[in-house]
Amino acid sequence: MPVYRRSRPAVCWLLLLSVLVILAQWAIAAPDPAREPEKAGGGVRIALDARELEWIAGHPPVKVASLEYPRYLFKNEHGQWSGLNRDMLDRISAMTGLRFVHVESFSIEHMLQSLERAEADMSTTLAMNDERKVFLDFSHSYGGSGWVFVGRAGAPQVESLQQLAKHVLVLPTRHVLEAVIRRDHPTIDLRSVKTYAQARALVESGEAHATIESETGARLLPLGQLQVGQIVEGQWDPDYLTVRKGQSQLLCILNKALEAFPPAELRALRSKWLDGDPLPTAWQQFAPWAGWGLLAASLSGLLSLLWRCRLAGQA
Repeated sequence: MPVYRRSRPAVCWLLLLSVLVILAQWAIAAPDPAREPEKAGGGVRIALDARELEWIAGHPPVKVASLEYPRYLFKNEHGQWSGLNRDMLDRISAMTGLRFVHVESFSIEHMLQSLERAEADMSTTLAMNDERKVFLDFSHSYGGSGWVFVGRAGAPQVESLQQLAKHVLVLPTRHVLEAVIRRDHPTIDLRSVKTYAQARALVESGEAHATIESETGARLLPLGQLQVGQIVEGQWDPDYLTVRKGQSQLLCILNKALEAFPPAELRALRSKWLDGDPLPTAWQQFAPWAGWGLLAASLSGLLSLLWRCRLAGQA
């Protein structure tokens, strides 16, 4: 069949192109091993004393009051808790035998009330202040970030608390900075709402001049009606594991785990969650569609060519 012999090179090229497209799709979908942190300590348990081991064996899973805090702790598309703090707890569980279960909170105030009422045992996203130290203990710090002002886009950038005198500053109720701002800056019109989202909405509408968020969270804000200002001078937001008072054994176990945490692994975890792009690049969004489109076109061309070959052979 002369027609078939003439078309064989084109068929081979189309098949090769299809294989290359499929391989490209696999490469795009595959995780980057350089960004995957190592398993904690190779799965090796840390040394705990007899009382700590007895405490773990005799207690149910530790209830973690969990408030969505992007990149640190949030629910993924499957409704499962994810983020830096989830990975930290998973590693600590492997190192100690502790078991954790998340109890969802819906605001800072709700989370604090859960801990005050003993409805939860600990949290992973609370900062420290004098009010909280009355009923909470704090672990060793394992990182942190600054607090930044968030104002309305187009307005003068907020650079200091002094600049907010006689202006409305809105914060979630029982925010860690609320007491110090009321004490040191009484001329600021400080108003409270339930959540960060409500605070941002008031800034967007112009009802408030600014709010304050962690530097990490502020980097996730969508472009539009808001702009990130300067860092709040003299205020730092360390990362702690927070334990309800009266649980000294739990606090000791958590501190031992943090002390034994491999520094390289901790850096890898923080880089994985805090240094990555919040959204895929334009190419990452376009490449899968382009690849599948090219594959469909190649298969369509191959089928068309084979059909023409068949018709020519019957002629």
